[in-house]
Amino acid sequence: MRLTTALSLLPLVAALPTAQPSAKPLPLIIWHGLGDRYDADGIADVAALADDIYPGTLVYPIRLAEDGSADSRATFFGNLTTQLASVCDTLSSNSSFSSNNTRIDALGFSQGGQFLRGLIETCPGISVRSLVTFGSQHNGIARFQNCGTWDLVCKGAMAAIKGNAFGE
Repeated sequence: MRLTTALSLLPLVAALPTAQPSAKPLPLIIWHGLGDRYDADGIADVAALADDIYPGTLVYPIRLAEDGSADSRATFFGNLTTQLASVCDTLSSNSSFSSNNTRIDALGFSQGGQFLRGLIETCPGISVRSLVTFGSQHNGIARFQNCGTWDLVCKGAMAAIKGNAFGE
C-alpha cells in the first residue's frame, strides 16, 4: 500500500515546481476515501512524503471525528452537507488555513476528492490553489461491475441501482 501510494504520487511530485529554499510551502489538506480513516498509515505516509519533498509543509488530514474508527464510520453514514460545514468551520477557524493571504493545496483520494470539491465550492473561508484527486468519480460511473452467478445480494443491489439510474 505504501509503495503504491508513493508511486501513484510520483507524477504529481515530478510536475510540481521545485520550492525555493526561502519559500514557505503551502499547507496541504488531505481527505481520505470511503472506509478509510484520517489516522491510517497510508495517509501518514503521504503527509511524510509531502514534508520530505517540501520540508515544513503543514499537513492536515481531514477528519469527521477525533477517533479513527468513528471517522471511518462517518464515511458511510452522515449528512454530507453537515460534514462539509463542520470541516469548513474547522479550517476557517484555523489561521494556518484561512488567513487573508493564505492559500492551501488539497489532495483527495476517491470519495475524499469529491468531498474536497464540494468543500471548495461551499466554503468561503478557505482559498485553495490546487486540488488533486486520485480515483475520484467526477464524471460519474460509466458501468457497474458484474455480479457472481450466485451473488444474490449483489444482483439485488445492481437491480436497484439500474432501476434508479438515468437511461441512455
